[in-house]
Amino acid sequence: MRPTHIANILIIDDDPDIRTLLRDALAKGGHDADFAASGKEGLEAIDKAVPDLILLDLMMPVTDGYEFLDHFGRLELAPSIPIIILTALNQGDHVVEGLRRGANDYVTNPFSLEELTARINVQLRIAELENQIRRSEAYHRAIFERSADPDLLLDADGVVLQANNAAISRFSQGDNLVSSRLEDLIVEEERAQFNVAFRGAFEGSEIPIFEVHMRLPNEDGHPFDLDIGPVDIEGERVLLAHLRDIRRRMAAEARTAMIFNHIGDNDWKRCLRLREAPRTRLTSPLQPSWGMQKCSSSNSTRNTRCIEIRS
Repeated sequence: MRPTHIANILIIDDDPDIRTLLRDALAKGGHDADFAASGKEGLEAIDKAVPDLILLDLMMPVTDGYEFLDHFGRLELAPSIPIIILTALNQGDHVVEGLRRGANDYVTNPFSLEELTARINVQLRIAELENQIRRSEAYHRAIFERSADPDLLLDADGVVLQANNAAISRFSQGDNLVSSRLEDLIVEEERAQFNVAFRGAFEGSEIPIFEVHMRLPNEDGHPFDLDIGPVDIEGERVLLAHLRDIRRRMAAEARTAMIFNHIGDNDWKRCLRLREAPRTRLTSPLQPSWGMQKCSSSNSTRNTRCIEIRS
């Protein structure tokens, strides 16, 4: 398996002959190498330049491989850098201890350079895939957190597993929102409808967006559109609940209805048409202004007045 890029590999070994041998082998495999003669020097080298992979001898003076693993494991970058132990054939217990302290793999000395190169490339590939997963998770987490609408992940019982910042802020439950049941935040008379939709979505049915009224800290019955759908995460099904505040939309609909009532004339009502445009200016129900125009129905048996509103 060829590496997908030139990797920088840190060799931590007190034997200069081993370091030279490994450097030459890595160069043939298309990699660069840095050196350290002890665990202490290895930690200092990482401060200067972060490697893609570490080859580590366990038995060294000053700071041995075990001490290095203990210190290295406390670094924030440790999970993204694989470590391969270099060990002798009769050091089985040492290998187990090294793996327990955080190493990813090992090769025994004397070792085949072909095998070592293959193991290095495997670990680099695994590290690359894990980094891609971490970046993807961070990307989707950022979308989840930055959404202006409340988003919740629910388990099979409707318990909140995760909540974004908008949900926590809106429902003012703090950390208590996680582990609470979404059903308990819905007004009691609508819970049966929610449970039917929830169960259908969990079983894979496509549920249309529907309106619910939520209990907020200072208000009971605030209207939201609720969109719920299944998401499979590592083989486990959860539901994503997206809530959108529709108070403004309802207010706009009420204003539109008020305009209809204000016009009053049945002929005008019959021909009123709403179209998309930047804005609406209505100065008089009978006098069209910007965004409005008179029209007539030529196919009708009688002339019909109407007005076209671009909203």
